[in-house]
Amino acid sequence: MAKGSDDSDPVAPGCADGLVRVGERCVADAAQAHVCAPKDEADCETQCEAGNLASCYNLGLIHDDPPATGLTPEPRTKALSLFRRACDGGIEAACVALGDVTVGDAERIRQPPLAQALDQALPLYERACTAGVGRGCARAAWVYGTMRSNPGKAMAPARQDRLRGGRHALLRQVTRVY
Repeated sequence: MAKGSDDSDPVAPGCADGLVRVGERCVADAAQAHVCAPKDEADCETQCEAGNLASCYNLGLIHDDPPATGLTPEPRTKALSLFRRACDGGIEAACVALGDVTVGDAERIRQPPLAQALDQALPLYERACTAGVGRGCARAAWVYGTMRSNPGKAMAPARQDRLRGGRHALLRQVTRVY
């Protein structure tokens, strides 16, 4: 049977094999989970629920966008939950975001206390750094170098990022300060 000759395998005109037309766009099979557009909250919600962890990360970024004042009275629980789900599923950038929200809430509303938040965030940053996420290396070096006053430990993630071609200037900052 020729592809597209029955209703179960639609072929949209102008779309490559394996893609279907949804509105004006050609997308992967609409029934399968796909990565949502980063600002499309409705699609991110749908795709996250369908199991696409990159969409959970994108949805977390939407929920983590604080009001213009940046003064939300409670922890960003929805963002934390989405970042944790994506991080646990192997999206290392979500691990950095999870650490950032944890530390950010500690700095803004003192929940959890900052020392506890740093203890929670550091392994997330180190995991992301090991996976090649430059922001994870920069954050780990920041925790060691600035927050824990341990320049020796700060050098390792900063150097790891620089060896990978990272653009973070943290290595220069760490070596200059210490």
